[in-house]
Amino acid sequence: MSAALLESLVSGSLERCAGRIEQRAGGVWSFALENGKRLPASAQIREGWAELRVPLTDRLDPDLPWSLLRANGTLRGPARFVRHDDRRVGLHAEVAVDNSELASVRIAGAYRSLRAAEAARQKEGLGSEGLGTEGLGTAEPFAPWDRLSEEFGWKVTTRDGGQMGIELDAPGLMNQAFLEERGGEPLVAIELLRCTALSIPSQRAIGRFLLGLTGRLRLARGAVRSDPEAIRLEVAVPFGPPASTQELDLALEALSLACRLSSREVRALGQEPLARAYLAHQEGL
Repeated sequence: MSAALLESLVSGSLERCAGRIEQRAGGVWSFALENGKRLPASAQIREGWAELRVPLTDRLDPDLPWSLLRANGTLRGPARFVRHDDRRVGLHAEVAVDNSELASVRIAGAYRSLRAAEAARQKEGLGSEGLGTEGLGTAEPFAPWDRLSEEFGWKVTTRDGGQMGIELDAPGLMNQAFLEERGGEPLVAIELLRCTALSIPSQRAIGRFLLGLTGRLRLARGAVRSDPEAIRLEVAVPFGPPASTQELDLALEALSLACRLSSREVRALGQEPLARAYLAHQEGL
């Protein structure tokens, strides 16, 4: 797809979602995310991706990153809360735009996902538990998982009970990801750490590290999910139907990179002395 055609496709998709947009040179757009309150947002074409960004706040309370990881565990669609290198937080979503047939659908879904996440943030407070994203639709039959091995070389297995597992490209690590469906949405996720309790320093350290990693990677979102039995740290990539094998391959590549960059680190930060040392180092930067 030519650069001009790609810009026209993204521009038209954004305009249908956001209404008024402002296009700048180099495949960059400004628009407003409207949900009772107007928030400045931007989109940029980079390396075959449309990257949607919504800055949220300059405030970074020590407990905020952990709260946002918990919020990420409840969201649907590609939107996710992130932490930037300058310590601000925001919302990110990315769409691969090399497939013109799906790009418009994916951009519209990303915009709705961002809007729903921001609406929940306004309603519940930043990082509150129970954030949801109503109005994104439900899953349909999808995922030619049986073709992933043949086309891209991923090792796909079926466990007892029919759950599908995928071996990620992360040698030497616990690298088994699983296909799940949550709230009608399919996603693939890998668990980084499971425990019954975490100290406050470990929560703050893991929150800062994993939310920051989420801001540096495409697609993958760090998240906390908990129940009375356990706290689970994970990285997940959701995808909307109909999913092509190419999209699934991109999701697994993103998850593999996230696993390589976070698996050992998250487990280490679960130990309070290391968590305290990490936080002290971060404060000194």
